[in-house]
Amino acid sequence: MANDQLVEIPRCNWEEWRDLYLRDWPRHELAYNTVQNYINWSRRDPKIKDLYIYSLNGSWRENGTFVIIDRIDLYMHTLDDSLDTLRRALELVDWDYYYVAVMCQYEALMFETFKKLNVKIFNARPNIMYLLPKEEALQLTIQLPEGLRLGPLQPKHAKFINDLWPHRETGSEFSLERLIRWNVSMGLFDDREDGKLLGWCLLMQKGVMAVLGVAERRKGYGTLVIKGFAKKLAEMGLNSYASVLVENDASNALFKSIGFKTIGQVNWIRNCERKLGFSCIVDIIGIAYLWKMPSNELIPIPIEDLPELQRMFLRDWPKHETPYNVVENYIKWYKIDSKLKDVAILSLDETWRTTGTFIVQDRYQLYFYSLEENNRTLIRALELVDWDYSWKIYACYPKHWASFCEVQEKYSIELQWKSTTETRYMSKEQALCVNIELPVGVRLGTLSAEHVPTINAMWPNASVGSEFLVKRLILWNETVALFDESSNELLAWCLQLLTGAYGVLQVPAEHARKGYGTTIVKAMAKKLANMGQNSYAYVIDTNEPSRALFDKAGFENIGTMHFARTVPRKLVEWDH
Repeated sequence: MANDQLVEIPRCNWEEWRDLYLRDWPRHELAYNTVQNYINWSRRDPKIKDLYIYSLNGSWRENGTFVIIDRIDLYMHTLDDSLDTLRRALELVDWDYYYVAVMCQYEALMFETFKKLNVKIFNARPNIMYLLPKEEALQLTIQLPEGLRLGPLQPKHAKFINDLWPHRETGSEFSLERLIRWNVSMGLFDDREDGKLLGWCLLMQKGVMAVLGVAERRKGYGTLVIKGFAKKLAEMGLNSYASVLVENDASNALFKSIGFKTIGQVNWIRNCERKLGFSCIVDIIGIAYLWKMPSNELIPIPIEDLPELQRMFLRDWPKHETPYNVVENYIKWYKIDSKLKDVAILSLDETWRTTGTFIVQDRYQLYFYSLEENNRTLIRALELVDWDYSWKIYACYPKHWASFCEVQEKYSIELQWKSTTETRYMSKEQALCVNIELPVGVRLGTLSAEHVPTINAMWPNASVGSEFLVKRLILWNETVALFDESSNELLAWCLQLLTGAYGVLQVPAEHARKGYGTTIVKAMAKKLANMGQNSYAYVIDTNEPSRALFDKAGFENIGTMHFARTVPRKLVEWDH
């Protein structure tokens, strides 16, 4: 309504406001816990910075509807089954800034609001909610190994935990320290090593376990921390709640093994900011997620996490479209073949969650990308690649090439060859307007497996193993080809590479200078545009005919990419 406004709920009314959620107990327990949390916190600091507790037009008594903004965290609840009051309140939030809707049970309403207000979604992560009643928690048995003890965390632990937390960002250490100082927490300590911290868990504002971490997996530390924490909360008269990513099998199994029961699903929803505020890149959602201390290992990124990795590259679109396309390519390929042979998508420990750094090893091909400005994580990751093999480095950005060169010098990596290409670009909007005039007697079509030997044989960059690469691209990615209508002779063709760019573009010598190359390029651009994709191509800077072709087709030069092939230092399968 035109006169609607968000009005702060006075501190003197918070106890009355809190007690609204006692009805139908424990249906609204998390809302009760949230209000009680801020009552407790306000006693420690009556003027908590960047905390806003709102109702719509001061109507909180009518149906308990509230919206809380605590730095970047967004909490909401209502007793109004129609959701009308909450809907009107959410429409008044300043969505120019980004927020994380914590454990949101109003997913459909949030998405509806975003659509209405043209707010883009950065991240939506469905979670399973778990509950362990206090009566059951009190019956838990805990057997601590000799020398280990459970106890509260101290403020000094905030930096240690934050430094190792995959979701850390500017300001997260403060958030963790505040939870440690003002809420109950649980740590597992080794008194044989001066109280070394082995495991930890914090209690977030909604009264839910969060930031669960262990120093080493498969030691049982997570179980000890959760049991100890649940028992502590039960002694305080509190039920235990946890929020775990749907696809996080390890954490889901852990909570179930202790006796937690599934009570529903919630979503952690994050919007993209529309003006300068906190960074909209690092996913800092504080969930009950089991992780381990960095050990400088390249570990596979789970297939189910690839969509999350991909979404990180939506930042500053289309600046990072190439790594976005690479991840999209493998998401698609894994749906075709869930056990891709000789393919590994790797991260340095789990740093991809905070830096977007990943490496793809696909047979002899090597791709690597990062969102980190200083590339420190990428350098550490590249140092762990087995450079005894011969790798063909594909589509490497200049800033990442500099990182490789640093590693190359350090480890004396020799190159068979290297080249620099121009990156040619045509937007999908421009491609949709392209006119294609086919010569008489020529038709457009797509390639099939029968064309693989011919195309690979004529490809200047063919090598041992490349025929398999060509076949996979033809069968699994987009292709365009020109055929003679009468003889069905193959006249020209173009494939789509893993990066989404054009590749293996070829016109046989006997059909050169007939305009077939321009026709193929335009046809591929239009095909991809109809699929919602921009067009890219890599052209060696000394290849004047190709440069002229893409100029004629209307592609612009937007930068450079690096390609290289390393020298093998031991017997490998795909070398030549």
